[in-house]
Amino acid sequence: MSGSFFEEHELRIQEKYIHLVTTMTHVDEMTVEMHRDQKLTDQEKDSIDQFQSIPIRAKEELLNVVMKKPKDVYDAFLSALNNTNQQHIVQMLVSEAVGMFKYNRIGNAI
Repeated sequence: MSGSFFEEHELRIQEKYIHLVTTMTHVDEMTVEMHRDQKLTDQEKDSIDQFQSIPIRAKEELLNVVMKKPKDVYDAFLSALNNTNQQHIVQMLVSEAVGMFKYNRIGNAI
């Protein structure tokens, strides 16, 4: 996890936070998938699930968790987006530059 610096995925989410909160859907399905794949703890899943009746808050909670976790959790987040037919969001997150890093379509720095 990050210390005094931001990981690339943290910067990417921060940069697109408002867009993500307003366009992301299927947070419940994404949370189940990420928990099943052991990328979210029981406590993190419960924290997100408690806001399922307030979709924007559930999205914020998921994004805040993903930003604090290592890159493999971000990769699982991208996979969950893909698996819920939100490829347009994945493309937005992985195809643009963050600072001096540019990412290819699978999320690797190039």
